[in-house]
Amino acid sequence: MLMWIHGQDVQPPPVRPIHSSFVAPHRTSARAASLEKQLEKLEVIRRLLGNPAPSQKSFQKLREAFHYLPLRILKQLQTYGIRIRIIPRGQTPLDAGLVREADTDAFMQAARLFSPIADSLIHWDPRAEVLREKIWTKSDNYFELLESQAPLLTLEGEAARRGFRNSREKEVFFSAFVLANGDRWERCLAEERKHLESRSPSFDPWALPDPSVPIRIKRYLLVVPGLFLRNGNYLSSLDHQRVVGWGEGKIYAEYYQRKRVILLQEDRMERNREGSMIPLHEAGHAFEEWFRSRDPHGYEKYDARRRELFRESVSKGAGFVTGYARTNVWEFSAESFAAFWERPILLKKKNPKMFLLIEDLVA
Repeated sequence: MLMWIHGQDVQPPPVRPIHSSFVAPHRTSARAASLEKQLEKLEVIRRLLGNPAPSQKSFQKLREAFHYLPLRILKQLQTYGIRIRIIPRGQTPLDAGLVREADTDAFMQAARLFSPIADSLIHWDPRAEVLREKIWTKSDNYFELLESQAPLLTLEGEAARRGFRNSREKEVFFSAFVLANGDRWERCLAEERKHLESRSPSFDPWALPDPSVPIRIKRYLLVVPGLFLRNGNYLSSLDHQRVVGWGEGKIYAEYYQRKRVILLQEDRMERNREGSMIPLHEAGHAFEEWFRSRDPHGYEKYDARRRELFRESVSKGAGFVTGYARTNVWEFSAESFAAFWERPILLKKKNPKMFLLIEDLVA
């Protein structure tokens, strides 16, 4: 290109490229560091997922959710051994190998230990929630209160409802039931047989097998093994609820503490109906578990404080970042954890004390 200067054609001087050293060095280094962190975060997410690798779509959804978490938090989860499993709709934790079969021998042992404790609970009102929790706690989650909406119940029918079909399967259930209830079961059978006899003199209720005697269930306080049989697998009540919930689509994300696995349904990995990022919520459960393993004393203080804030929120009817946070203290803190990273302004507005507690937790 020629330039016209004072009536003469003049060749302009060549344009030299600006050397990279003249570009603001802090900008290039900051960009490089940011890119390096993003790549490192992607690698940590891949390690958390392990094998089998999910679809690209599922990976992208998880990446979007964990975008809110600092690399430091993700690394802590990875170091603790947390793994993420993504399963398609219709599969359950049983299919994913996260539910172990219940040990029936352990139920029999628990029945022997629990029988005298159960006798001391007979004065409790069977309708009281405190009784259910007391039985559940005192029996180490092996037994629960036998309840029914129907006025009559047979032990045979209860066993069938729980999936016990053939005689061998039922024997496991009946044996644990009889052992745990002891004399109370014998008294119950005698009273009900006399009642049937008085109502129908021509009928001989004494000829009925014990499991087939109709019981006016609301008159008695009996405990039942928290056992179910599903697809040939003995499951505890808690695990059975999980499997059924996943199968019916009512549960689509869960943290399995025993195996340190976050289980997610592939088509429910975004926000729930209340706007919370589901993977962040489950990461909250996992992070609390990591913190407990790292600092038991610090966790005790944290746990006491969150329970205090939960009770305070319940009494006021406010302070919950979502409706699901009202469920219990664990969901209260997990929902708060998710909101702290993704919707901090909302959490600070709804419950500033909980915001400060999460801030201390992740510091």
